[in-house]
Amino acid sequence: MSLADRTQLSWVVEGVYGTFPAASTAKELRFTSESLQGEKNTVDSSEIRDDRQVTEVVRTATSVSGDVNVELSYTDYETWMLYALQALSWAAEVDTITATATLTFATNTITTSSTWDTTPTAGSWIKVSGATDDTSNNGYFKVSSVVADAPSSTVITVLQTLSAQVESGSVTIKELSQCTNGTTQKSIAMVRNYSDLSTTFEEFDGCVIDSMSWNFAPESIVTGSFSFVGSDAVSTTSSTATTITDAGTEPIFNCVDDVLKMEENNSTLSITNFSFSVNNNLRMRREIGTLGPTSVGAGQAMVEGTLQAYFTTADQFNRFLNHTQTSLSLVAEDSDGNAYIFSFPAVQFTSGARVAGGVSTDIIADFAWRAERDTLSDEMIQIAKFEA
Repeated sequence: MSLADRTQLSWVVEGVYGTFPAASTAKELRFTSESLQGEKNTVDSSEIRDDRQVTEVVRTATSVSGDVNVELSYTDYETWMLYALQALSWAAEVDTITATATLTFATNTITTSSTWDTTPTAGSWIKVSGATDDTSNNGYFKVSSVVADAPSSTVITVLQTLSAQVESGSVTIKELSQCTNGTTQKSIAMVRNYSDLSTTFEEFDGCVIDSMSWNFAPESIVTGSFSFVGSDAVSTTSSTATTITDAGTEPIFNCVDDVLKMEENNSTLSITNFSFSVNNNLRMRREIGTLGPTSVGAGQAMVEGTLQAYFTTADQFNRFLNHTQTSLSLVAEDSDGNAYIFSFPAVQFTSGARVAGGVSTDIIADFAWRAERDTLSDEMIQIAKFEA
């Protein structure tokens, strides 16, 4: 009898769609459950027989489908996040200021009196650390514009509110690595190793991420799911991958200690639940003479989710009723200081409720939302990351 807790999943990027790279190195995956399965389509022969028997059951197609459910940890799903967004790559993290300089913080601006190592980019997230005169100016902020006043002075404007203060100590500002939705599709091959059965493996080829979702709830671990469509499943006695590297060991993100802030319309909002999904609306392309799909087509990208909070203000409802565009972002940082920021610069609330459900209950503001293209950044979702 094979045991679920003795099952290992690993994966490798394909160079050619539907082909497991020979003698490759796969990466072990941290997961909580999965439902990957090979599928087969068949058609019964319509031949008429006087003995009423079916002449033949004909195989007409193969495919792979299923979900992999996970708990968020730093680095383990970065490549899958990239592929879910069909992004080309993660932009590198950049030091914008590392030397001692005088920084002037105002309501929404940071001005330096010395040369920046690298000027931050409008639309990017930055992390400010080392501010001692007012520590509220430490943290994660999104840059809306950058203006050079003089060769040795630059003003950056952020969307969030800062505390007016002049910092003369050593303050570090880093521009975070980030990715956003794109059109670059990648496929992976996966191996399921039934570890307690020494020579039993299953390989899934041509797997493309159809959707990705993440969920944040009180008293909970941050959970997520990746849904796949693929070309073929094969039962083998050994893995095509000759080497498997271990999964990471970073802390698991939770919704108690690790969610630093949720912002709606660039202002902090206390929430009771938040979730989002990215759906690529994939379709399998088939050709005569080929059993499985020859490629996977991508449809319109859909980014949507839900947001719940105790009802304390009509601000969000007015934006819903008036069809006023807003923005959402969630900042999470694990116990080692590694961070992810999930940001949606242009959002419409598509439904909203603030009803009295019964006695001795709180009124919960309950929204569904959908992202639309932001005309300034040309994106619907941005994921930024910071490595401690």
